[in-house]
Amino acid sequence: MDVDTEQVDDVVDSAASDVDTASDDLAQTLRDNGLDSIAGIVEQVDVTEWLGEGDFTFFAPDNEAFLGLDADQTADLLTDPAQVLDVLANHTLSDTVSADELASMATVDTEAGETLEVTSEDGAVQVGAVTVVSTDIEVAGGVIHVVDGLLLP
Repeated sequence: MDVDTEQVDDVVDSAASDVDTASDDLAQTLRDNGLDSIAGIVEQVDVTEWLGEGDFTFFAPDNEAFLGLDADQTADLLTDPAQVLDVLANHTLSDTVSADELASMATVDTEAGETLEVTSEDGAVQVGAVTVVSTDIEVAGGVIHVVDGLLLP
């Protein structure tokens, strides 16, 4: 079987374009919803490692969440790509989980390998130590839930 290098190049280019589009869609959706801090971080790294190829749920920290970091944590988060990817992966689930589904779950497993407890009381849902403040923001391939803190691994 002969391999047509032009066809291979087309497939590779198409896959790369799909990845770029997914990253751009996520960052733009975050910006459209006033989440500029996390959008800027998402734009700095290759999100394909934690975004995956299919459905996902992303717990997006609101802008105020970053104010709780000390200077060293902020510097590490902004300068260490490996740590950025770890933090982003810890905010990501490999399936699309709606707010209603999330409220009925006991735990979720993040792309970073962490298991986070989910609690629901008086209509407020917490994932790990953060509270979900806005839900079900649709983005290509998944859903975003806004949280009031960072889920540091």
